[in-house]
Amino acid sequence: MLRTLFIRMVYMSFMFIAGLILSNIALPERFGIISLLILNASLLSIITGLGTESIVLHKVARDKWKLLKTLQFVWYGILIQILLFLVLEFLSLHFLNRTLLSNQNVSYLAIDVFYFIGLVLSEKYMILLYSFNRTLLANIAMTLVAMAYTITLVFLYYIIKMEFVTALYCFALQSLVQGFTLFVIFHVKNHSLDTERLKRSEFFAAIGLSFIVMTTNIIQLAAYRLDFWILKYFYSNYEVGLYAQANKFANLIWIIPNVLAQLLITKFSSIEKGFVPKIFSTAFYLNLMGVFFTIICTNLFYYFYLEHEYRSGLPSFYMMLPGYFFWALVIYIAAYFSWEGKFIYNLVGSSICFILILIADLILIPGYGIQGAAWSNTITYSIVFVVYLSFINKNFSVPWNEFFLLRKKDLLRIVKFVST
Repeated sequence: MLRTLFIRMVYMSFMFIAGLILSNIALPERFGIISLLILNASLLSIITGLGTESIVLHKVARDKWKLLKTLQFVWYGILIQILLFLVLEFLSLHFLNRTLLSNQNVSYLAIDVFYFIGLVLSEKYMILLYSFNRTLLANIAMTLVAMAYTITLVFLYYIIKMEFVTALYCFALQSLVQGFTLFVIFHVKNHSLDTERLKRSEFFAAIGLSFIVMTTNIIQLAAYRLDFWILKYFYSNYEVGLYAQANKFANLIWIIPNVLAQLLITKFSSIEKGFVPKIFSTAFYLNLMGVFFTIICTNLFYYFYLEHEYRSGLPSFYMMLPGYFFWALVIYIAAYFSWEGKFIYNLVGSSICFILILIADLILIPGYGIQGAAWSNTITYSIVFVVYLSFINKNFSVPWNEFFLLRKKDLLRIVKFVST
């Protein structure tokens, strides 16, 4: 597990560096276009994906589905997603003369297609590799692709002095290459002798359950990225670009929680329920360390690498930081509820988050711009963290102060567990 975490961190580091190079090539105005493309692609993937990733993890982790059933479910999901995307993309071009994801002219069509297909394949096959104990291999493959992508950007930016359009194609093709790499690795390494196919009743039952997950995911993404759309409405791509850069650095706090949460979903079955709150306690202090690292890293890059134009967004980074710290804790708790199949808890938490952030954004962004968006994040995420604490108290019957206590013997046990 530690090796997987380390490799995943290396992957995230390469992607982070590549993103910084891309942002310097684009500058805030065009970086705002890229940020909105990523956001719109993520939203469309969640809507058309029907929450299949969480269902696959849940079914395989509890040994309800074998390989053949799982693959059938995933293939149906991929086919539906890509067909719906292509239909919507061409309808958008026909009626609005704009691409669906990047909201640009027809010259961006290939960018949209490459990026979205790569995103869908990456999401689905990453979950398959995680579910069938190929986690380390998956992360090594993704890291190699990310390294090649970063080296390519360095070469093209610093030596060839490429144009923005070239960088944009590199960005989209990286997504596509990553998706196909995971696809090939999974099918080379996994073979099944079982012949039990997915029944129609099982498929529709899974879709029914996944509807809750999909709704939760849509609400989560809307709550997480609503500020981008509202900023775009009241201001311009320039402000979106400034805010996206500050947001990108605040996201560093979430790197370890997101990776560990995915790994823990496959491990919770081997942990007795009474010990789970100790994992959350460890996460609290781990995230505190992440905050200090993030502050140091952010200042180094803002003052010594990024173009000067981005520096006006730095105050927003500090304003959103407390909220991102608390949400990093929510990530672990939500992962546990996903493993238990208690998707309703995450739906309730996400719904509260969406309502609060919508209200806060509409109040603060028109008058205060990107700083208003940052304060909205901190206020909302902090309140939602308290909501999830109440969920934990209900499920484990432990006092709230126990959540913040970490004993040496518990820490040693967690270290031993993670290292296996």
